[in-house]
Amino acid sequence: MDLNFDLIEKSGNHVIFALSHYYKHPSGDMIADPDMCLRLNRKEKTAEALSHQDTYYYREVYSGEGTVMLKLRRS
Repeated sequence: MDLNFDLIEKSGNHVIFALSHYYKHPSGDMIADPDMCLRLNRKEKTAEALSHQDTYYYREVYSGEGTVMLKLRRS
């Protein structure tokens, strides 16, 4: 499978991008599995996963309300 790279946002020291693989479901639909969104901090030289999606679930480290899912962030 090809690895897909999508640049989402680039601002200051941060770059947010998505990585995914697509496979063809028996229905004919193309499914992103897995699909991850990551943030790079170029100044600190760190990377952090922001979200992860596969066939079974979608998870976000940071909710819209500002809550951080610490267990998910560590994993």
